[in-house]
Amino acid sequence: MTDDDNIKLQKKLYFMVDKLKEFHGKLDTDIQNRIPLENLITMANVLVNDEHIFEVVGKLNEYQNATEDVLKKQRDDLILENQKEIESYVQKLNDSDEVVHTVQLLKKQHAKKLKDLDRAIVQNLDSLVLEQQHTLQVLNLPAFSETFDSKTIITQMHLLSMILKLQKLLSS
Repeated sequence: MTDDDNIKLQKKLYFMVDKLKEFHGKLDTDIQNRIPLENLITMANVLVNDEHIFEVVGKLNEYQNATEDVLKKQRDDLILENQKEIESYVQKLNDSDEVVHTVQLLKKQHAKKLKDLDRAIVQNLDSLVLEQQHTLQVLNLPAFSETFDSKTIITQMHLLSMILKLQKLLSS
């Protein structure tokens, strides 16, 4: 590496650290307290030495968004299917007591189906989060480890958001 390359790299590192500090300063105090300055400096060092990480974070974000869209569609489809089933029975049945009874039974069944689907969605999202955490941990990003602790996950989400913002700044 030439001296010019080292100077450019140093300037880029300082820029990244400054921007990460700026992003950090805009977070809620509770989250700021969970992200020490050392983590921001380490993150900037990791990012400046391996810009491939920006690509990985971007792909993880795209994959998560696509997965969330698919899961939301599954949920919306089930709700619509349940509504159509109730409407179908209401149209078929003539006796109002029978309609009320059938609709009550269907609503209970539908609630259980929806609860089961919601449980499966949460498990799917939990699995996705663990995969992301593992990937980012392997890339040596600070503060990323596999966990189900909600505060840690929220902190990690903010760190990912900061990386994505930094990526946009560097690419513009």
